[in-house]
Amino acid sequence: MRIRPALPAFAFAFAFAFLCLAATAATAATATTAGAADWPHQRGPSQNGHLPEGAPAPETLPDDPRVVWKIPAADGFAAPIISGGRVIYGELENGKEVFRAVSFADGKRLWSDVLDDPHKDGFGTGPRCAPVSDGAIALIQSCKGALHCLDAATGELRWKANYLTDFGAPYVGEKGTTEGSARHGYASSPLIDGDHVIALAGGPGAAVVCFDKASGKVAWRSQDDQAAYAPPQIAVIGGVRQVVCFTVGGLIGLDRAGGRLLWRVPLATKFGRHVAAPVIRGDLVIAGSHEIGLVAARVTKAGGGFQAEEAWRLGSDRGPNFASPIAIGDHLYTLAGNEVACLDLRTGEQA
Repeated sequence: MRIRPALPAFAFAFAFAFLCLAATAATAATATTAGAADWPHQRGPSQNGHLPEGAPAPETLPDDPRVVWKIPAADGFAAPIISGGRVIYGELENGKEVFRAVSFADGKRLWSDVLDDPHKDGFGTGPRCAPVSDGAIALIQSCKGALHCLDAATGELRWKANYLTDFGAPYVGEKGTTEGSARHGYASSPLIDGDHVIALAGGPGAAVVCFDKASGKVAWRSQDDQAAYAPPQIAVIGGVRQVVCFTVGGLIGLDRAGGRLLWRVPLATKFGRHVAAPVIRGDLVIAGSHEIGLVAARVTKAGGGFQAEEAWRLGSDRGPNFASPIAIGDHLYTLAGNEVACLDLRTGEQA
């Protein structure tokens, strides 16, 4: 299985230009095929940092990639995505968070949507949440909790929600001991799953909200956790389809059908800066941060429900800050500090 680097929810900004690069002639030719180059979520089609099975990838990258096209872009931290021949990305324009779609082939602008007033803190300003698309819709989310569902082809607004006004979620900014998204902005990309959209709204009784994809109506809402920055994920654990989230309070698993809490692993830290996406492999759910370190929880059925017990833990020197770990086979690849490490996924021992 070849892998592509996972882009963090907010780790870097576009400076002055948006570049489309061709690594090799073969790769460029393949990329022009509709759908062949889709990367519709910041962590890929399966949201785990992997290319799809059978997808071509260059074995090496040239020292001087060829620029296919280049367009100006202003401040922003949100990772761009590629879906249906469109590149969708966010930037700051005229004091607003704006998301745009341009042609993957030539960079020609297709549509734009003015989303919200910007958030600003010590990291900077501009959009921080990577967009998401399934080819039919595109989801864009602002730092201050505005969610727009757009027609992916035209940019027309289908429905919208606001975590602050609709669900009572907090937003304070970089002040005092404020935690999670209330401090640095709502940067956890929503999840498109079948006929639903699942988002970390972070409000009382609405930590996780499941929307009808077509109408935006709330199908269910669950828990009181404040939102952090890691995206929600879908996994089958113990034969049950679950939504796994890494919130300010820790790891939680919810029943996908109705949002019922199945299990919880408390993992609290100062400021709740939980950014890296959890890795789910079998009954292991692995998550961490620069303060927590790296923690593996084993989730199993117990009686009529589930239990989550710590399987192994590594210190803060092995905890990811922004970069999400990637699992391949029985190994976990992580970036902590200035080191890349390969760990035995089952034990946490360094390989």
